Amino acid sequence: MIHDLLQDTRYGARMLRKNPGLTSVAVLSLALGIGANTALFSVIDAVLLKTLPVTEPERLVLFEWQAGRPFRVNGMSGTSNVPGPPDIRGLSLFRYEVFEKMRQARAQASDSPLSDFFAFAPISELTAVVDQQAELISGQAVSGGYYTGLKVQPSLGRGITDEDDKPGAAPVVVLSHQFWREQFGAKPAVIGQQLKLNKQSFTIIGVTPPAFTGTLQVDYHPDVTIPLACEPLVQGENSRLGTANEPGVWWLNLMGRLKPGATYEQARDGLNGTFQAEALEVMPPPRKTSEPAQLDRKDYPRLIVESGSRGMLDKRRVYTPTIYGLLIVVSLVLLIACANVANLLLARAALRTAEINVRLAVGAGRRRLVRQLLTESVLLAALGGAVGVLFAFWGKGVLLALTDKDAGFLPSGVDLSLNWRVLTFTLAVSLLTGVLFGLAPAWRATSLDLATSLKQSRRTTSAASRLSKGLIVAQVALSLLLLVGAGLFIRTLYNLQRVNLGFNQENLLVFTLQPEQNGYKDERLLQFYQQLFARLDHLPGVRAATFGKVALIADDNWFNDFLLPGETAETAVERDTMRQTVRENYFATMGIPLLHGRGFTAQDDQVTPKVAVVNQTFAHKFFPNEDVLGKRITINDKKREIEIIGSSPTPNTEASEKRSSRSSTPPGGRRAQISARCISLCARRANHPHSPPQYVKSCANWTAIYRSQN
Repeated sequence: MIHDLLQDTRYGARMLRKNPGLTSVAVLSLALGIGANTALFSVIDAVLLKTLPVTEPERLVLFEWQAGRPFRVNGMSGTSNVPGPPDIRGLSLFRYEVFEKMRQARAQASDSPLSDFFAFAPISELTAVVDQQAELISGQAVSGGYYTGLKVQPSLGRGITDEDDKPGAAPVVVLSHQFWREQFGAKPAVIGQQLKLNKQSFTIIGVTPPAFTGTLQVDYHPDVTIPLACEPLVQGENSRLGTANEPGVWWLNLMGRLKPGATYEQARDGLNGTFQAEALEVMPPPRKTSEPAQLDRKDYPRLIVESGSRGMLDKRRVYTPTIYGLLIVVSLVLLIACANVANLLLARAALRTAEINVRLAVGAGRRRLVRQLLTESVLLAALGGAVGVLFAFWGKGVLLALTDKDAGFLPSGVDLSLNWRVLTFTLAVSLLTGVLFGLAPAWRATSLDLATSLKQSRRTTSAASRLSKGLIVAQVALSLLLLVGAGLFIRTLYNLQRVNLGFNQENLLVFTLQPEQNGYKDERLLQFYQQLFARLDHLPGVRAATFGKVALIADDNWFNDFLLPGETAETAVERDTMRQTVRENYFATMGIPLLHGRGFTAQDDQVTPKVAVVNQTFAHKFFPNEDVLGKRITINDKKREIEIIGSSPTPNTEASEKRSSRSSTPPGGRRAQISARCISLCARRANHPHSPPQYVKSCANWTAIYRSQN
């Protein structure tokens, strides 16, 4: 058998060399299809299949929960996407008090199915000072059993323990391997050094292994890790653990490790009672008369469990439809390539009819000839797969562009390397492709009646078959489908580029500052803002400078439910609106026209009545067939009445199936300035001899002052 296979391989290689034109066309066609599928499979592997680089990841269990809509939470912070019916609320976030009760229950239960139970959560933006240089980095807070539960041994130093995660313990931090290499030059002496995070000093105790990037969302890779108990040190009054006056929010992700032989269902059932009791205990009282004080049992919160082998699943679920949509497209490309090569082989088989007939006449078996022809097809596919790997390697640049944070098309920061799983996929696709496009021509070439075939001329035997015509039709149909889809996609991109965003985009520099992370508070924060705008307003080349709490084209809005005239908090229907806080010159600087009324002025401060400008969607939705000017609304959380003084167009940045309503308010003087811990600044460049790079640098040089001050 092996001897026959080697003989078929050598003969097939000779036949491919005898037809270099056909071989080249077939290999390039297959390489495009296989290369596209290989490149995309590297994304599927990184986002949907790859498990955590820890010991026995299949024993990790991830906790989520579901409850009826009447169940109330006091606040959430983090990413959560748990699928469920419309009348069910699902979250992957937990309150710290709930986690503590669950941890105590597991520790007290001698028959618990979990050997470890731990919590972790992102801290999206931290200001780290390394060698007197401030950098904005990402981080996470974890419970003491995080590294033990994952069985991750730091490559340098040690991990965070339960002793580190106690109130009053010395602040410690574990660095990611990449952060250690980039910021500390991979120096082992880093252990024991101090690292400032948001003006607080932390002792570096460890460095994670190179392959371990955490257990959070697929596009989030923390640079530093601190204990949960240290979260208030870096978050201050905005701590999500809660304070004496403010309860904590739902923000923690929970995971455990199963004991040998234990099941996910046992882990869920073992903690569900404790979770349910504590979740009901911390549920806030009803704010409206329509909200029940006591829940029906069907609305009680209940745990659900998923495999924790890949880490958090919320973002993976978001990206799954996009990835599979792309997979369908590249699979169609491969099918077109297969149809194309199958047609080439059918034509070639027709030319080899005389050869095949002679071989049949001298006693060659049909199965033996089919195997020979399939060997040639598989050789073609193998060559196509080899070239396809090169195409996939080159195509990674396109995929990396799609994973850019600004694009948001695919998760950023994922490893798209062509590892053994990807190469195994390429080999399997190549073999399957060889059989797929080679089987029909091989079967067709050996299925002719021998006596009739020997009497027919070459012209007759080489006539196009119905199979060949069918393949041509399929190839044209699939190509047309892809062309129409590509045309619609390009048309959509063209239309998006021409969308009127509702503001003037020319000569506009947008950047974000978070001065509170560097210790600016109260009067010092107010003085910083005043100095900042005094400098920006007079910076050469700057025509105007303004700010908004939320950037116009950012997927980031904060919501406030409000009351219409005559409503009370107890009887009003709950509604949300996107709210923006801006400088008085915001509309003029951004080039946003006012349709009715007036804009803000410097006189709209904290001592004058509160005012707002609303967009058209807000006016039509909440005040239909009425003049919105002069109407008053009440922001529910602040119990503050605001008068509407103007209306503006609804920006196309908010275009969707249901356009969002938005109100904008002026900074309101000192109090609003102090509360703005993160603002988006916009500077409009005039026609100035400075080139754009010089202009950006001149802005950055001054705004960097706030980083370097102690």
